Amino acid sequence: MAVVPRYDGQFGRTQAEKLLWRAGFGGGADDADRLAAKGLNSAIRSLTRPAKTGLKGPRPKDDGDPLAPNDSYGHDVLYWLDRMVRTQAPLIERMALIWHDWFATGDVGSQKLSLKQVKRSRQGDHRLLQRRR
Repeated sequence: MAVVPRYDGQFGRTQAEKLLWRAGFGGGADDADRLAAKGLNSAIRSLTRPAKTGLKGPRPKDDGDPLAPNDSYGHDVLYWLDRMVRTQAPLIERMALIWHDWFATGDVGSQKLSLKQVKRSRQGDHRLLQRRR
């Protein structure tokens, strides 16, 4: 059985920024500094076993109205972008996006069905990460 090499090099801001992009959608300089301060093992643990999985910040609006991803054209895309920006669990959101593309279910002709599939994938990703605690 092949052994996966273990990284034992430096883990600073540059490596933390790369990890934030690989396990999510990037982050600001403060995010990278906070992650780097944890050290490699704790940084990985914080991404694979997030303490919080909700969204932070205010919900977006379109002309003053809340998004309606099941009903309004284009709101499903805005819904995804919002989740990517406001998530507290970027790896779960990233994996939901990957599975959505991987299983080729992105173009089912129904925003409602597409979003339902993504929600189910997101819940599965969260359960997988929870098992490893």
